[in-house]
Amino acid sequence: MSGDRPPLRDPAIRGDPVAPHDGEQRPNREVDVSASTVTNDFIFLFRKNYYFPNDVKTMVPRMSDRANLPPLEYVTVSEAHLRAGLRFPPPTELIEVLQWCGVSIFQLSFRAMSVAMGLIALFRDRGATMTPEHLSRMGKFTSDTSGRVTFRSKLLDVCTRDSSKNWVNAFFFVKNDWGLIEKWGKMRDLSSPLHVSEEDIIRILKVSDLEHLLFEVRHMSKYTE
Repeated sequence: MSGDRPPLRDPAIRGDPVAPHDGEQRPNREVDVSASTVTNDFIFLFRKNYYFPNDVKTMVPRMSDRANLPPLEYVTVSEAHLRAGLRFPPPTELIEVLQWCGVSIFQLSFRAMSVAMGLIALFRDRGATMTPEHLSRMGKFTSDTSGRVTFRSKLLDVCTRDSSKNWVNAFFFVKNDWGLIEKWGKMRDLSSPLHVSEEDIIRILKVSDLEHLLFEVRHMSKYTE
């Protein structure tokens, strides 16, 4: 689902494959005090528009739920992540990046998610597999005081800014069948790998030179459309 407006509260749709909510969670108000605007109607549209497999279990948040504290065995996902290219099941490369950084999916900004998914697709298109070290060589993950993670890079000079102002409220829960970090975590202090160079990236992606590499990464939108 696209557009700048957050989902509105709509009547529930019968037959939507969402799980019942059990157990209470105490929200961490230091991180986020916003309730979700996602309802069963929008879960139905998400599953249809973003091709959720039938075995992926989703849950609509209650008014008391907060994004940084998903129910046990669930992860928090934003509508913005779907627009940034996230699909289920999440690619192994993304899972490794999240585990490497020590953060949950929801902590990734629109830019961080779109860059990660675009590079994963770019590497696969060239018959290669992106690793956290490759991603770290091409840029740097940074987090703000609340733990939100973005990605900065001179190489990746691409338009990845999310125009939505209320995307943080458009969250829902997905059953964690992939070993993802569930709760809000503190990003690890990561340094650029010394054993991976720009020349290695050029060779792996089968491009002629750095200029060709820059051309490819600056047009990554074609890999996430």
